[in-house]
Amino acid sequence: MVNSLEMFSGNESVNEMNAAEIKFLLLPYMLGMLWQHNSVQDRKELCGISETYFQNFIQRCFDYEITDRPPRKIEDDSEPSVNRQNPADIRAEKIRRRKEAKDLEEKVTALTSIKVHKYF
Repeated sequence: MVNSLEMFSGNESVNEMNAAEIKFLLLPYMLGMLWQHNSVQDRKELCGISETYFQNFIQRCFDYEITDRPPRKIEDDSEPSVNRQNPADIRAEKIRRRKEAKDLEEKVTALTSIKVHKYF
């Protein structure tokens, strides 16, 4: 419904958004978290659905200049990727991603704790 109402536009920043709409930025993140806790379906399928929602969330954060790093592409499992990087570079990349994920989680926590009584 949020997508069909076109609440989000890629040509504005989070500072230009209506305060009542900011909470809807978290919708893909929350849906991704909910799908991860589903235990009825196949785990691989659930992880794929969750990843799609998280990618959407990261894309929105990038579009609204909350983060400066664009989301990475989801790799296709049908073709195994050949990793030719140096192990030290792989480790450094993993550390960087963990730090970025921690920073993003802190921003999500900050956004969820914003209380605008007038609009909510």
